[in-house]
Amino acid sequence: MWTVCNDTITDWLKAYSKKGIDGILAWGYKGRQSFLTDEQLEKIRQRNDEKPFSNASEAVDYIEEQFGVRYNLSWVQKLLKKNWVCHTKKQN
Repeated sequence: MWTVCNDTITDWLKAYSKKGIDGILAWGYKGRQSFLTDEQLEKIRQRNDEKPFSNASEAVDYIEEQFGVRYNLSWVQKLLKKNWVCHTKKQN
């Protein structure tokens, strides 16, 4: 879930209703920079291709060991799902 204030959502809706998607894109917002580089993401993909992670917790540990960054389990689940077809078991 995002944490966006109601005023921001109202501004988005007004801009969209006046100028469509171009009204919002004109603001030039960009997401924050990832802590992982493209090269690191590629290394994760290669590791998953060679030996698929048995679950997202294993991927969390791998990322921390390789790159020194500890991500939340739910973020890693989204990362794996978004970037690669990854057959990870859901944690109980």
